[in-house]
Amino acid sequence: MRRGATLLIVSMLLAACSTGGERTLPMPAADAPIPDGMARITVARASSMLYLGVSAQVMVNDQRAGSLWRGERTFADVPAGPATVAVSGSSVPGRWVTRLPTLAGGRYEIEVAPRGALFAPALMLGYLGTALDAAANVEQGGAFALAIVSAAPPIGTPAPAASPTPIAATAGDRDERLAELRRLRSRGLITDDVYREEQRRVLAPMTGIPAPR
Repeated sequence: MRRGATLLIVSMLLAACSTGGERTLPMPAADAPIPDGMARITVARASSMLYLGVSAQVMVNDQRAGSLWRGERTFADVPAGPATVAVSGSSVPGRWVTRLPTLAGGRYEIEVAPRGALFAPALMLGYLGTALDAAANVEQGGAFALAIVSAAPPIGTPAPAASPTPIAATAGDRDERLAELRRLRSRGLITDDVYREEQRRVLAPMTGIPAPR
């Protein structure tokens, strides 16, 4: 136990020594107009003290969007349509991935929060524990988790003269996808119509009822 705690502390100290703030995507000013055909994604790190010495490495559509320390945020303008946001901890294996459909002119805020589930394996086994956790949680692992906290317009609102971008679901993550849809609906981030349509889409392989087009 003592050795695991020592390894965890050393890992965090090494992470704290790494340089942050580099980005590939240009960061627009928070109050700048959103360019035509684009959506703005804001990623904000919570003020939690857990993993204080680990920077959150943010990727948007597979491009680096910055390193966030406690209480910091970053912005990225992306082409309207499906978007992927991922976060990983510096010097910590694993990452958390969130996918969302965006509309032109839309604003979407995602919170980065420490993933408490990593603390126990890291404390007990050090770096090996974090590596095992990352292997077991391919897109929901690492030091941080992501959560969509606001969307304007709500996710699922139809675009002008177009259908809302469907949220993909596969047999392997059916239960997880249904739970995510319930969370999004309870937060008002998707409409009831979109919830029912996506629920039918997820359940289609099991029920034999054709998925909505």
